[in-house]
Amino acid sequence: MRISNYRQLGTDSFSLTFGFSCLDYTEDQAGRIVAGDAKRKQYFLQRWFFNYDAEKKLWQADFIQPVDLAN
Repeated sequence: MRISNYRQLGTDSFSLTFGFSCLDYTEDQAGRIVAGDAKRKQYFLQRWFFNYDAEKKLWQADFIQPVDLAN
């Protein structure tokens, strides 16, 4: 996994860009693949946005934005 492009958006928010590859598939309860491919890795690039919740005193992921790999 690669993490880059830390951006401070405000005093209580920031974003990070995550790049990773994984096997992306779904199985039914019997173990049969119903979507995706269990043998071919896919690459994903996502930008995650975090906000600080002062009441709970913790950082929380607020939104995950897919990044178009073609651009």
